[in-house]
Amino acid sequence: ENAERFGLSQLHQLRGRVGRGELPGYCFLIGEPESPEGERRMEEIMRESDGFRIAEADLRLRGPGELLGVLQHGFKGFRMVNILRAERFVEKARKEADRFLKIRGITPAYFKAIKEKFPEWERISLT
Repeated sequence: ENAERFGLSQLHQLRGRVGRGELPGYCFLIGEPESPEGERRMEEIMRESDGFRIAEADLRLRGPGELLGVLQHGFKGFRMVNILRAERFVEKARKEADRFLKIRGITPAYFKAIKEKFPEWERISLT
């Protein structure tokens, strides 16, 4: 309930925790947005399932927040680059991260093997 009060990334994480067992699961996001921004966020979470695209939409709609401090959204303090318009740099960073993982031999199969070897890690939360 009150899904409009949460960030898109939080809602995506919540939705990802549903239906992990043997039986199908359903996630109902109930909300009554009172602003155009809230409506756009609810529409985005219903339309998109890719975590990267959801994070980009969340950034676009709420702003980047502070790098150091307590402000969670709406921080406009970048002086050298507008992070919302730096898609070229974000894409280059993503490609470099992929290249790094490939060089190290880290693939989805690698993560699957770790999960199978250490099933208790599924329950560990780093937050």
